[in-house]
Amino acid sequence: MSMNCPKCRAEVSGEARFCSTCGAPLQSASPDQAATEIVKDPLLGVVLSGKYQIQSHLGSGGMSAVYRANRLHIGDTIALKVLLPHLAKDASLAERFRLEARSAARVQHPHVVTIYDYSEAVGDQPAFIAMELVPGRSLRQTLEAEGRLDLPRAGRLMKAICAGLNAAHKSDVLHRDMKPENVMVIAPDDEDESETVKVMDFGIARLRDQAIALTQTGAQIGTAYYMSPEQWRGGHDIDQRADIYSLGVMFYEMLTGARPFRAETRDRMMYEHLVAEPPPLPQELICCPALDGVVRQALEKEPSLRWSDALSFARAVREAIAETIAKPSRGLTGELKLESLPHLATASAPTEISPSLVFQTVRLDHTGQVVGNTELQVPARTEQLPGGSTLEMLWLPGGAFMMGSPETEAGRWANEGPRHEELLKPFYLGRFPVTQAQWRAVAQLPPARLPLKPEPFYFKGDDALPAEYISWPEAEEFCARLTQATGRKYRLPSEAEWEYACRGGTQTPFSFGETVTPEFVNYDGEYPYGQAAAQLTRGRPTPAGALGVANSFGFYDMHGNVWEWCRDVWYDSYDAITGDGRARGVTGAVDGRPRVCRGGSWLNLARYCRSAARCHYNAGVHGSQIGFRVAAEAED
Repeated sequence: MSMNCPKCRAEVSGEARFCSTCGAPLQSASPDQAATEIVKDPLLGVVLSGKYQIQSHLGSGGMSAVYRANRLHIGDTIALKVLLPHLAKDASLAERFRLEARSAARVQHPHVVTIYDYSEAVGDQPAFIAMELVPGRSLRQTLEAEGRLDLPRAGRLMKAICAGLNAAHKSDVLHRDMKPENVMVIAPDDEDESETVKVMDFGIARLRDQAIALTQTGAQIGTAYYMSPEQWRGGHDIDQRADIYSLGVMFYEMLTGARPFRAETRDRMMYEHLVAEPPPLPQELICCPALDGVVRQALEKEPSLRWSDALSFARAVREAIAETIAKPSRGLTGELKLESLPHLATASAPTEISPSLVFQTVRLDHTGQVVGNTELQVPARTEQLPGGSTLEMLWLPGGAFMMGSPETEAGRWANEGPRHEELLKPFYLGRFPVTQAQWRAVAQLPPARLPLKPEPFYFKGDDALPAEYISWPEAEEFCARLTQATGRKYRLPSEAEWEYACRGGTQTPFSFGETVTPEFVNYDGEYPYGQAAAQLTRGRPTPAGALGVANSFGFYDMHGNVWEWCRDVWYDSYDAITGDGRARGVTGAVDGRPRVCRGGSWLNLARYCRSAARCHYNAGVHGSQIGFRVAAEAED
């Protein structure tokens, strides 16, 4: 419930005791009294500038009140946005109000509210903006009334919002306060077959050709739930990609009925936008990684990684929705039954203790056809964990290998080079990514530095599923607890150790050969690599080892399934690398620098799952596609 302050007419919570805008007491007035105060509004009936007669009060915000008015010289009805009287003497706010009129008047587009006129305060008459009166309700009111929107409708509305915002950007206007409250949803009429939108309220917009804004360096401008990381940081290096981030938050909310970041305090909200990974889309939507990927790209913390303009974002939204709707066979969960793929093993990871483990590996040609199938065995050590769980560690003798990808490798990113030689010492590495059963067992052990939740996972229901939704510090804590309990030195693998184990002695894009298929790797099969055919995707992790084949070193699930944390701090290349296999940039403390992840996940295209592919996340990020496996020193 909300009400209007009887003094300044700003909209406030119905439970508030004081107005957050002017400080007037609220609880002493009954709703009837408050309504009486609004009726006594001194502006009702007043004619401004000799041509706009105010008829009724429509709503209020922090700076202004909006009225329905009659345009006397024409006879039609418009909206008047009036600067609140108690703010009129503030020169900076008055200038911001003028800037809103100037910014919005630049933008002429069917999906942007039209500005007709502007007047500064004259005598007793307040400053005002005359604008188009838009019938309908705001997107915020639509979401509150209906919850989340269906995919086709969300896509149509977002396309129209992006078209209006793109027109603003082409006019060198940055909105900087995109949110559902600033979008009006208009019901279809006789001429329009479907509802449409109008973008409004350019109250904190900024003209890109303006030398400096009305705010000081370091000021945070925008609405907290929708502000981009660069807006939280302040400064003046903000461009249209800040608006794209806000659109990403809005689209997430349109699809799910909830904002991706919902902290209770402003400080925590800032942390979420600067560091935290947005939670995954609901199960019925996450079955299409393309849709989830579109949202995540819009919500990237680094502006350069987002969509560069609103139309590109709208196009990606449209294509992802079309792809999602075209996949009815997956059902609500998006789960693909394992037995629907030929020769797909469904057994969980083996748990028996053995000094030498036997496994199957395959070799694939450039089309994904099996051209070799071999049975091998490797030396292993099994760690007993509380509750009967075990942790199988494979021994690697170390040695030299070529790390990174050649410049001719398809799908290569520049951060995978320069290709160079690494010389590694012997070490142990987990045969599988850490499973949920193993996580629960170690979470029971005495803490080393941090508390661990026994059930942090997004996907549940099978002990052999990889432990995901794990941050880098939590993975480090897992290793520290194992070290305390066993006396052996457990840790995350270095990036070099990880790639050495993943390659399994190969130099092809994948340890299985020139490409992969969903029969052997859990990735988005509709986006294959090389000349492999497009196939179905599971849309969720698979149990550790469930796909039945390992690489030639005996490791399972190093391609796809979940991204795996490494110890290393992220660097954009291998320049100035030591070449001795050690993790780079490690200080023993969590800091603001992102950490390396490797291997790709169930959510990603095949190219992300190559042996050389690299990724990074902020250390505190949690994601349903991020897990880890443990390494151990080989002194014993």
